[in-house]
Amino acid sequence: MDVGLIRAIVVTIIGGSLIFFGQPWLYQNTFFSPRDVADVDVWVRDSYRLNANIVFGVSMFSQVGWHFLARRFRGDEREAPKLKTPWWLFLLFAVITSFVTVSFLGGSGSALPSLAFFFFIDVLIIYWLATAVSSPKALKFIPPGALFIRSKLNYWD
Repeated sequence: MDVGLIRAIVVTIIGGSLIFFGQPWLYQNTFFSPRDVADVDVWVRDSYRLNANIVFGVSMFSQVGWHFLARRFRGDEREAPKLKTPWWLFLLFAVITSFVTVSFLGGSGSALPSLAFFFFIDVLIIYWLATAVSSPKALKFIPPGALFIRSKLNYWD
């Protein structure tokens, strides 16, 4: 199995754990609990889970779309900048979808700021971080910050 694919899977598992286990726990057990819902557990089960599924699904769609384009790329590093636009469009699609989802399906006015923040972080982990550590060699520096992350993690392939 491709090392980049393994890295993407590991990062996605971390992001999925945060969105499906960590953040619900924060809403149920900390000051992030929405103040305008009668039963936080019901809100997490019904409203939060729906939002989380949409954000996770769109982030995964964007990540898989990027990897599909990146794996089909046959150019060298000089031609790599051609794929900057698709990378940014996938990110934009995931971010806009997360904010639209929160706006229309949030279910709690007091939770909107934290939902928007958490889902933005989720998109960054599931899409940006996964692509930063797993893009193929010719495209490894297309995601912003990939040089820094790969240098700290010593991922140069």
